[in-house]
Amino acid sequence: GGYRKLKYGAKRPSYKRSRSSPPGAGALEEVLEKKVATFDFDETLAIWHHKDGEKVSLDSFYPNVKTILKMRDLKNEGYEIHIVTSRHSIRSAPVFNFVRGAGDAILNRGTDKEERIKISDLVDEENIHFAAGDKAIILKDLNSNVHFDDDEEEFEIYRKLYPEDEMEFYLIKFDITWNNYYEH
Repeated sequence: GGYRKLKYGAKRPSYKRSRSSPPGAGALEEVLEKKVATFDFDETLAIWHHKDGEKVSLDSFYPNVKTILKMRDLKNEGYEIHIVTSRHSIRSAPVFNFVRGAGDAILNRGTDKEERIKISDLVDEENIHFAAGDKAIILKDLNSNVHFDDDEEEFEIYRKLYPEDEMEFYLIKFDITWNNYYEH
């Protein structure tokens, strides 16, 4: 069958074919072809509205258009998209709201070339994972090929646990002030 949702800390299933199966009949070939891209949520996909260094509210965020464009590009290249957040599942509402439409990005707003990127077209809700802390085990269980995150510490933890893994990491970082980001 298809992808099976892994619980936090779950073991990977065996992909060995039985002795009676012909070569190529095992699920391993199918898994090797699947490419997975993972994205952090807070400050990677959703940029929280801040005032004087503090979040304004739990519902006030902006979609990070550059990251969403990269997500769309990877989806178009055949990647399976997952959101892996450090949040605990009891704080899941903003993540689901984001995927259900609040995070949709609008390009060229107010022009005849206006385009809406629907997050729900890029990420299935069953591909949202709540790590309640460290994401490394979930990223490994998903066989993520590439991960986008605003926290360099996540990359360091992953590299310590899985030093031989070749997953690519991309740091999401802002070189402008929050006020300039929101105004432009």
